[in-house]
Amino acid sequence: MAKWLRIESCEDCPFVDYKPSMWCCTYFIDEGEFIIGDRIPDWCPLLDAPKEGDKEMYWKYLKYLLEHKKNVGIECLKMGLLLHAITHDLSKFRPSEFIPYARFFMRKDRANNYKQSDENDKDFQRGWNHHQKRNKHHWNYWISVTKETEIIPVPMPKKYIRQMIADWRGMARKFGGTAREYYEGHKQEMILHPITAVRINVYWGEDEE
Repeated sequence: MAKWLRIESCEDCPFVDYKPSMWCCTYFIDEGEFIIGDRIPDWCPLLDAPKEGDKEMYWKYLKYLLEHKKNVGIECLKMGLLLHAITHDLSKFRPSEFIPYARFFMRKDRANNYKQSDENDKDFQRGWNHHQKRNKHHWNYWISVTKETEIIPVPMPKKYIRQMIADWRGMARKFGGTAREYYEGHKQEMILHPITAVRINVYWGEDEE
């Protein structure tokens, strides 16, 4: 039989050392499944506390992330993006991204067996939403959403397009193929301003692989 625990506020949380301000949370916990109230902190240990056996998973993801940063860093240096070679994806080390990414990519080895349909994972979507809103080298950052019927792309500046290309090239170093092949295979799924699409094609020539 499921054991239910209802927490009306952070003051009632058993993680007594965690005291966020300006938040009112309600959690229902049923054998590890969570239905979350309308507002939660950026990272809540009640939801994200490591489980037994997760240590190896987090270690594997840390190594994967460091390898990705190395690969993108190499491509950034080739393109003269010296600062971005260091700062790329630093937000992925924050718990609100690191934990859901590790769970998504490492629990089922999705890093090597990835299916786009897997992205419906609600835990991953929470981390991915944080990541794309913090990092301007993702085209997703440059989308204005005012309501369901108004999803409007705005032009990406050259600086961030070149960082995005470096990211694609770094992924190609790991998984094969080329950044251009990745773009050609996925551009129909991207919501790009026409100016951004033109600039991408222009910058291929400036930073030829």
